[in-house]
Amino acid sequence: MVERGVGSVLVTEQGQPKGIFTDRDAIKAFAMGLSPSDEVRLASTMEHLEVIHMDDDVLKAIDIMTKRKIRHLPVKDDEGNIIGMLSILDASKAMSDLSK
Repeated sequence: MVERGVGSVLVTEQGQPKGIFTDRDAIKAFAMGLSPSDEVRLASTMEHLEVIHMDDDVLKAIDIMTKRKIRHLPVKDDEGNIIGMLSILDASKAMSDLSK
């Protein structure tokens, strides 16, 4: 994550998205004494992965993030493939650009 300058990574199982591991998850794991080589399991809060469609409005994304108290949303295309990740920072920048 550090090398790529991202705050989250999509966790998949057999090619299917299962959850998101964030920089905050890494900090919590480190605080619990886990090392980078230890296996970290997805939290139960990640059981329902929220995903938005690439054509969804940024307001919808912000609404989902606010209600679920999350900072990252995977973005899917028409075929259901994950094509990116939207962060709360990305969404706020988009809203700022729209207001200009």
